[in-house]
Amino acid sequence: MCACVIPAQERENYKNAFDAFDEDRDDMITKDVLGKLLRALGFNPYPEEVEDMIADVGADKIDFDSFMYLVSKHAREADPEKELVDAFRVFDKEGTGKLPKDQVRQILRSLKQPFTNEQIDELFSKTGKDQNVDYAQLVQIMLTF
Repeated sequence: MCACVIPAQERENYKNAFDAFDEDRDDMITKDVLGKLLRALGFNPYPEEVEDMIADVGADKIDFDSFMYLVSKHAREADPEKELVDAFRVFDKEGTGKLPKDQVRQILRSLKQPFTNEQIDELFSKTGKDQNVDYAQLVQIMLTF
């Protein structure tokens, strides 16, 4: 099990978080805290994904190397650009690839971690003057924001 795709500093951060969730200090976490640990690290796995990860390991307890394997595998499988474009596509009833700026603003303001109006204005300044936003282009800008 190789966690070599994770930079050393990030691996150290994961180890510190792992240790914080290791309740009985046996260098293992229980499968019950895996989802909480992943969310604490900024991942947002669906409950089914956590169950798949647990099945992947095939044990009630998970050591750090197994955890790093799961994190690196999950990171490889995640495609935030596709997920964001798909999320915007739900609102694109006509399938044009564009949404009105006021609707995009409303969407970005209603997120769990909402964008401020200033942040939204900055995003829009990079998408052009049109009143409709190409959401695939917007997502690329958001990912570098």
